[in-house]
Amino acid sequence: MNKKMLALVTAAYLGTFIATLDISIVNVALPTIQKSLRVSMSGIQWIIDAYAVCLAAFLLAAGGLSCKFGMKKMWMLGIVGFVISSFLCAAAESLNLLLIGRGLQGIFAALIIPGALSIIFHSIKDNQERTRIVGGWSACTAVALICGPALGGLLVDTVGWKGIFVLNIPIGTAALLLGAWGVQEIVEKECLPLDILGQVLSIIFISGMVYTLIEIGNADGGRSTWLLATFLFSLILLVVFFFVEKKAVQPLIPFSLFKSSSFSLSNTASFVLGFSYYSSLFFLSIFFQEAQGLTATQAGSRMVPAFAFTAIVSFVFGKLNATFSAHKLFVAGYILIGISMCTLGFSTTETSYWYIGFCLGILGIGAGLAVPATSISVLSHANSGNLSIASAIMNALRQAGMAFGIAILGSIMNLASIFYAKTQFSPLGAEGAASKARLIMEKHSIGQQTLDIYHQASAYGFQWAMILAGGLCLVIGIALIVHGNQIKQKQQSQRVNQRAS
Repeated sequence: MNKKMLALVTAAYLGTFIATLDISIVNVALPTIQKSLRVSMSGIQWIIDAYAVCLAAFLLAAGGLSCKFGMKKMWMLGIVGFVISSFLCAAAESLNLLLIGRGLQGIFAALIIPGALSIIFHSIKDNQERTRIVGGWSACTAVALICGPALGGLLVDTVGWKGIFVLNIPIGTAALLLGAWGVQEIVEKECLPLDILGQVLSIIFISGMVYTLIEIGNADGGRSTWLLATFLFSLILLVVFFFVEKKAVQPLIPFSLFKSSSFSLSNTASFVLGFSYYSSLFFLSIFFQEAQGLTATQAGSRMVPAFAFTAIVSFVFGKLNATFSAHKLFVAGYILIGISMCTLGFSTTETSYWYIGFCLGILGIGAGLAVPATSISVLSHANSGNLSIASAIMNALRQAGMAFGIAILGSIMNLASIFYAKTQFSPLGAEGAASKARLIMEKHSIGQQTLDIYHQASAYGFQWAMILAGGLCLVIGIALIVHGNQIKQKQQSQRVNQRAS
């Protein structure tokens, strides 16, 4: 490998590393950010969802932009924008400025992650070398997810929460300089028109729905009408989006792909994977720090097993697939995730880490099976000419699933926590108990006497979030079993008919 090719590969790895790292590293800092900026539960939900929503929405358009303006230009724009938006996050002294920075990070990450893989594929012609480098790129993604919690906790406890964003600046700068020298511009000969209207509509209706679902957990009765109106408006935009996509020359989502029930179910599974597994980092961070009273470093190190086992199992997935069918591994992944999350739902403030760590290990094994199996299933049920868009849809749905998971499960967790706290202050009367509970859960009135109630309420909310997320994964696992049996029955029936004829 010559020096320019080495620079290209290193740049692709580093860019993907920081974009993926920000999916996991920020979660550990949330309680510290909440205290520093004095924000509510909905505020810390938005810190994650601003990134996830923008990443999900713009992933679908990234390929078209790279095709029209050049892969190198769009990838470098992604790196520059990610570095600048990371600086904006680090400089933020208010929640609004931090959310702007996080949203911009998500937009530019949508150019970086798929752009790096496209550059590798177009620049390296030797299949064996390309396969090896793509394997390294996948490993880089896994390492970023593994390092995120532990590294984030260490930075929070040493230099403060802003350090998790400052870290992106030197790494991103190195990626930019290496990429500017090592990457050659790649422009596709034929480019279809960009679906700008579809892109705008997708951002607005996803953001509107997520906003409503987050605010439900923190809204009082006076805002219920406004939230209902926002949600209905988002649903109307969703319907408009469907009509626009059907008429678009190059739609963000070709709905013809979803005529295949297997493709539709596989993408539903991808959404649920984001909803449960990828959003679990948010809830685990809160549980360890707010329910069990651990430091950010301790919380981060305790979350490592989930991602470590995911990476290990993902690496040996090919060998497992040589023994077991991809469908069996597909089903096993979601069943294991469901069981582990439901089991985590029995965790309390006093639960030993041996129990929680074992559950996280099973969660990681399940995800290590589910992530590659979902990708294989989606791509195997798409037409050969639509593989890139099928992959983009799958990843966008996964990110959207994470956004909705944090919004819905976060609101349920918050409401359940407040309900538990209210029961502890019932002697104060209904209004007094409700007021006291909200003050405590927002950390405005926590003394030593009420600290235990806060921990227990946080654990109670966490239990609800885990059981519901795990239950949804079990439902998907059962649906996959039923669908697989239906396909087998059809195939057997076809064989019988062929023999009879």
